[in-house]
Amino acid sequence: MVNGETITLQDVRSKLDELSLEGGSSKALQVALEDLIKERLLLQKAHEMGITISDSALDLMVDEIKKDKSPSPLPSKELRNKLKT
Repeated sequence: MVNGETITLQDVRSKLDELSLEGGSSKALQVALEDLIKERLLLQKAHEMGITISDSALDLMVDEIKKDKSPSPLPSKELRNKLKT
């Protein structure tokens, strides 16, 4: 849990896939979990500070990620939703 917000096994598995890590090693699990904790803490702090992102800025981010990742690990809609949260 991160400040009352649960991190599930599915969250860890998704992060392993996102980071292209093999899920069998304890090091990979540690990296994925640490990344999730940092991500949750940053999102919680941004929410606390009232930081938001505009739809146009979000669209630009999705386009940039799509250019950098070939093939993209997520469909555009799913990627956009993930970035928006």
